[in-house]
Amino acid sequence: KEQENLLKNIKAGDKVLLSGGFLGIVANVKEKTCIVKIADNTKVEVLKSAVTSVLKGADEPASPEK
Repeated sequence: KEQENLLKNIKAGDKVLLSGGFLGIVANVKEKTCIVKIADNTKVEVLKSAVTSVLKGADEPASPEK
């Protein structure tokens, strides 16, 4: 349930950690995918399910794991 809520609330500008270990900033959100900027002039389209967590600031998880 927590993961479902996380995926539903992803928005442009969020810093995210992807399952492959990539960190990036969400540029655009679609129904099942999102466009993530991983470097200057480099954007990738990934399934929302590849997003493992949304980060607040410098590598801080938005909700600490318990």
